[in-house]
Amino acid sequence: VVAVHISTPRGQIFSICAQKVFRVWDIKLQVCLQVLTGCFPRGPLASTRIHFDETRERLWAAFNNQVQSM
Repeated sequence: VVAVHISTPRGQIFSICAQKVFRVWDIKLQVCLQVLTGCFPRGPLASTRIHFDETRERLWAAFNNQVQSM
């Protein structure tokens, strides 16, 4: 895992691993709710950040010099 965001109000954890797999986890049930692959830029994963905007319910992911909204 290279990036993690914990959303306490939603009871979820968002994670991205080195293989560029994005996962949404349920904290209470301790299970993976969703898996996303193939939607991230190609190339090496040098720098990764994720942020969930609780107000707008929007996830932002930054990969090297590219930003994506999900």
